[in-house]
This record gives sequence, C-alpha cells and structure tokens, in this order.
Amino acid sequence: MTRKQKVALAITDFLLVWFSLFLSVGLRLDFDFELMARFLDNQLWFAAVSAVSVVIFYLFGLYDRVWRYAGIRELIELVIAVTVSLLPFQFLAVLSGGFVFPRTGPILTWLIVIPLVGGARLALRLASERSTRALHRVRVLIVGANDGGESVLRDLSRADSGHQVVGFVDETGKVAATSIRGVPILGALSELPGLVSQNEIEELVLAQLTPGQTSEVVRLTEGLDLRLKIIPAATELVAGHVQVSRLRELRIEDLLERDTIPLEPERIASYLEGKRVLVTGAGGSIGAEICRQVLAFKPATVVLLGRGENSIHELLVELSGQPVQSSICDVRNQAGMRAVFERIKPEVVFHAAAHKHVPLMEQDVAEAISNNVFGTLTVMELCKEFQTGKFILLSSDKAVNPTSVMGATKRLCELLLAKNPGPGFAAVRFGNVLGSRGSVIPTFRSQIESGGPVTVTDPEMS
Repeated sequence: MTRKQKVALAITDFLLVWFSLFLSVGLRLDFDFELMARFLDNQLWFAAVSAVSVVIFYLFGLYDRVWRYAGIRELIELVIAVTVSLLPFQFLAVLSGGFVFPRTGPILTWLIVIPLVGGARLALRLASERSTRALHRVRVLIVGANDGGESVLRDLSRADSGHQVVGFVDETGKVAATSIRGVPILGALSELPGLVSQNEIEELVLAQLTPGQTSEVVRLTEGLDLRLKIIPAATELVAGHVQVSRLRELRIEDLLERDTIPLEPERIASYLEGKRVLVTGAGGSIGAEICRQVLAFKPATVVLLGRGENSIHELLVELSGQPVQSSICDVRNQAGMRAVFERIKPEVVFHAAAHKHVPLMEQDVAEAISNNVFGTLTVMELCKEFQTGKFILLSSDKAVNPTSVMGATKRLCELLLAKNPGPGFAAVRFGNVLGSRGSVIPTFRSQIESGGPVTVTDPEMS
C-alpha cells in the first residue's frame, strides 16, 4: 500500500474502534441513554483506546500487509492484534469496578471490532480484485474437459492471472457434464473454429491431449489469430506444478503422432524419491529434460553439472524453488569431478555429457574421444569408488555398427561399461530426439526462416 492508503486505513481503524466502543456500551446498557451518558461523556477514554489500538495494529504490521492476498494467517494476526490492544482496557474496566467503562464492555468491543476491521480489509481486497478484472484479460478456451483442464482452470481463475476462461472444448465428444467448476463446456473439437470466432478467443490452452488431438487442433486453427499454449508434461501435473508461468508454447514434438509409452511412476519413484541425483551435461537439451523429469519424483536434490555456465544458469532460473544446485565442471577434470562427488555423494548419476554432432566430430576426432570416452571413464570410475547406487550412461543408436566417429565413441563407452560393470550400471540408447539442439527440426526451422533451401546433411543432396 502507498503511504496515503496506510494513513487512510489507520484513520478508518480509529473510527471503527471508536464506533465499536460506543456500540458495546449501548448493547451492555440496552441503549438506555440515561445510563449511557455517564460513559459517553468521557470521550477522552474512547479516543485513547482507539489511538492505542491503531498503534498496536501498526506494531503488528497490519498496515504493511498486501490485503489483496490476505488469508487465514493474516486473519489470525488481526485477531491477536485486536486482543492485545483491548487487554489493558479490560483490566482497567475490571479494576475500576465498572466506573470507567462497563466491565464486559471490552469483551463486547472485541466481538465488534474484529468483523468491522476485518471487513474493511475484505472491502479493500474486493475493490482490488474488481479493479484488476476491469483491466483487459486474455480470453482463453481450454481444449480438454479433463483433470488437466480443471487444474489449468483453477490457476487461471486467480484474479491476478490476467486470463478469463470462457469455456471448455470436449476433446472426446463423450463428456456428459455441461460445465466444470461453473465454466461451460461449449462444444466438441470439430466445432473449434466456430467457437473461437463466436467467443472472440485470444488463446487456446491444450490440456492432456493425445498427439493426434493436438495435430487436429493445429489443423483446425490454421490461419486463426490466436496463441496456442500447452500444459507441461504429465509428470508435472501429477506433482501439482501446473501454473500459468509453466504453460508453454506448442512444440514440434507435441505433434508427433505416436502412442505414448506409459511410465511406471511407483517404480521410478523407488529409484529417485529422496535420493541425491547428479546429471552431467545438464545444460544440454536431453540433460535438461532429464532434470525436469527427475524433479517430479521428489529427489532430495538434483545437481546440474555442465561446463557451460550460461545454459546451467538458465536451467537454474527455470527450476528455481526446487531442490536443485549447480556445478560448473568438465567431466574430464578428474580433480574437479572428485570434489563434486565428495561434496554431494550422489546416489544416482545420469551421464548425459557428450559431444553428439556427427559432422563436427568427424573433424575433431581427438576431442570426441577425449570428451565422450575419457569423460565417461572418469565419471564411471568415480561412481564405483563412491559406491553410487545407479549409473545410467546415455548412449546412442549410432553405437550400433558405428559408421561415424561419434557413434564409435559411444560404442567404446558401452564396451567400457560392459568390461567394468558396477551394481546398478546401465546404458540407454537414444534414437533421434525430436527438437533437440542441433537436430533436424531446429536446423530445418532455421533454414526455412532464412528463406531456404531445406537441406539434409549435405547441401548437394537432392
């Protein structure tokens, strides 16, 4: 609140306490003005009690609160402040034998002041919310009448979200209900273009749709002037992290029409919950996504390790408020990696640090071997020395009958793992990760944005 608002609220409190004192005397004496006159003539006491109350409220910080976001905690603080401000008055009334003020007067005053002072603050909150609603709010249609859609609705319904949810679209055509939390289900997916136009929709939020349904939404809205947002991964939804700030733009991988392989959350949680997890190469697209997924299973901490400070910093900012810490280190640096292991004593290690660009590694063979092979060997030996429970090497499908330097280095890493197995050591071969940095989709996008042509591996290929 501004200084003027604080002064206005303090004056309001002063008058409300004064009025409560008058009302309590009237209630105690059945509004017999002849009996009330003896107490009402001494207005100095009323002014003193009112002034003391305002001072106590100030000391309790009631004029520093943002009442727009007030809740139970603020209500409790208000009750305590009112109680403290009236206690001396109660003692005085009792000790004077009711001469200064009726002995039960302060108790009645307490019962009156709390709803009046609390009501004044509630009025502030309602006025603030009304003014917020008067501002432009983005008109949103949620595509998905399901648990994910309901979760998005709860968050977008906050007064400060800047959004107005107009309705839902039933993605299955089978929902029997006509509304969710009072917001209507306007129609089926096939009716989407008309619903967008009729309701002046500015933004669509896609909630837990299949890839096929997502592709259908993109097709139906092609050419329409609106933004498409999608809720995060299902694991984040399970963890209760769906927030306006986490809604993201639609990505190319969301359109991959392939059946999703269901996860086994209970089994995964048994590996990760409460564990200290180290992810090498966390600044890369694959390493970063592993960090996001791992955090959904409540680890004790996730250490983001990489040698690029900018990418690690960006990931730290994204994951702020979650149990993460960072370490800037090259996996080939044996002393540095040993210090990391001594500091955190990881129980699970995901080794994603590697050079993965096939054409570049054909030119820099020594660097590929040094980073991919010897870096892996360093991490693997430290895992054995520190008795790390799980070590997962992120390999590649290019390790199968390798025809490139990158593929050969990954195959060497797999052989090292096979020759020096540890308990819980494993390798996972990734295929082409759609949308990862340096992969075909970002390359095609860049070529299209620059006016083409679109090339595959070699510009001379036809």
